[in-house]
Formats: sequence, C-alpha cells, structure tokens
Amino acid sequence: MTEAEWLESDDPYLLLDVQRTRANDQQLPPRARARFSSKQVGLWIVACCRQNEELMEGEGTRERAAVEWAERVLGSAIECAEAWEPSDADPYRMGAAAYRCLSVAHCVLGGDDAVAVSLAREALELLLDVDAEPYLLFCDLLRDIVGNPFRPVTFFPSWRTSTAVTLASQMYESREFGAMPILADALQDAGCDNADALDHCRGPGPHVRGCWVVDMVLGKE
Repeated sequence: MTEAEWLESDDPYLLLDVQRTRANDQQLPPRARARFSSKQVGLWIVACCRQNEELMEGEGTRERAAVEWAERVLGSAIECAEAWEPSDADPYRMGAAAYRCLSVAHCVLGGDDAVAVSLAREALELLLDVDAEPYLLFCDLLRDIVGNPFRPVTFFPSWRTSTAVTLASQMYESREFGAMPILADALQDAGCDNADALDHCRGPGPHVRGCWVVDMVLGKE
C-alpha cells in the first residue's frame, strides 16, 4: 500500500493490517516504524462504538456503561482496582460489540495484545454488519488515532508547553476537539515545524480520544 492509498482507503481492516505490519517491520529503522498498540486499537473501537446511536442511547444502560468503562481504562483515567462488576447475563444483555469492547480493555490491562486486536476486529465486524455506512468514517477515526504510518513523527519535549498541555487536556476530558487549530498555533509557537502534526490539527478531523497529536502532547503515546 502506498501513502496515497492509506490516506484515501475506506477499508478499515486493510488499514489495521498495514499499520500493524509497518509497526513490526524489523527491516525499518525504529524511528521509521508506525505507531501501533493494542491500547490504540481499543480506543479506536471505543470511538467506533460511540458512532452507533442505538448502542450509546440512554443513560445508565449496560451497553453504554461498558463502552464508557473501556474508554476510561484505555485512557488510563482509572486504576485497575475500579473493576467492572461482571454479570453472567452480560454477553446477552449487552450489544455484542459493546461486550467485545469491554473484553478488549480487559486484554489490554492483562497485556494480551494479540487477543485484544482479534476482539477489536470482531467488534468492528459486528458494528459494520449492523450498518455498512461508516466504513470511511471508521477509517478516518483510525487515521486520527494512529497517525500516518508512512510519516512517523518524533515529538520533542520542548513542544509540550503549558499552553499546549492545557488545550490538549481540556479537549481530551470534554471530547470536544474544536480547539485543535488553536493547539496547532500553540505547538508552532513552541517551535514545532512538523507539517504532519500541524496539518492534522488544522484539518477537518474527525478527532476523538486517542488522537495521536493530543496523546503526544499529553505524553500518552
């Protein structure tokens, strides 16, 4: 796959495979390898689940609670001690995609990366089986989280100013990413001249929790 094909593809399965391959390609120097982790895959599936209105409708539903718990765990916002209280009825009461989302988070916590990625693919299949419309959207969400595997970005600590961190933190907590262009200005003021990072901030999005630029600013890579 070429870089142009990566940027235009509407096949989320292919993008996931390419990202994983370029991250593990030992023939590439370490700095040229793509960013890829089971945590990123988990946050991607959370973002995909959040696009499903039926899955996320209603406060306090078991399905929505599962997705939100997985998001908090994957975002390192809670300690492992704040465990999900399982129920024998969970696989039946929850939407199947939400249940796999929950399972992905458990696998990430346990360090079982291969199973986490496999479960994420299953969740993706379930979401797309219900609605085939969001293929391109799901690809855009993955590109927002993992970045461009053909142009890995080295983030310099000097770019992590108090202004940049404050902006990134506010967007991360609120899930409102309208200040991304302002974050680009803050990074540029700090000396960032990386076109990929700045263009990503100033682009049309979408942006979600796990956005590769926001995570780099917050030190969550």
